[in-house]
Amino acid sequence: MNIINSLIEKLKGAEIKMAHEKGAFDLFALFMLDVIPEQWDVVAAASWITDENYDASLRYIINCIQPLLSSKELFSISGVVLIDQYNPGLDAVLEA
Repeated sequence: MNIINSLIEKLKGAEIKMAHEKGAFDLFALFMLDVIPEQWDVVAAASWITDENYDASLRYIINCIQPLLSSKELFSISGVVLIDQYNPGLDAVLEA
């Protein structure tokens, strides 16, 4: 299994676990960076991610996915980006 398929499968499992514990995601996806091939951002939006708990939500997501990934998979992730569920750009992504 190549790295991206393995990464996707592991992140699917993490998404299910987090959704069970915290609530469903509006978006939980990998986006490839334009400027760096083979580098990805994990992008998430959910009603339980708010400005007031942004840092705690970010730590929670990182703590859920980090132990599941190999070193090579971890190095392929550039960052974790949290998007406010009311961001108009989120609607555009979901419609696409």
